[in-house]
Amino acid sequence: MSVNKEHKEFHALDMGVGWETPPGYPSGIAQKILSGALDEKGKRGTRTRLLRFAPGEFTTAPFVHDYWEEVYLVSGD
Repeated sequence: MSVNKEHKEFHALDMGVGWETPPGYPSGIAQKILSGALDEKGKRGTRTRLLRFAPGEFTTAPFVHDYWEEVYLVSGD
């Protein structure tokens, strides 16, 4: 399976800007899209993003995706 995504390598990120609350998430959860273009309704594309939770924030229902997603916990529990 090939991945059709722009090649970006070793670039700096401004962690202070570009964060937004994804649809359906509480306001204390924010994402920063790093690359790709995901069409969730059309079930096409790819996306690489950072997702951060403010202290004490959590989701109350599981999110089910029609696409592959990997999750890495950097810190917290």
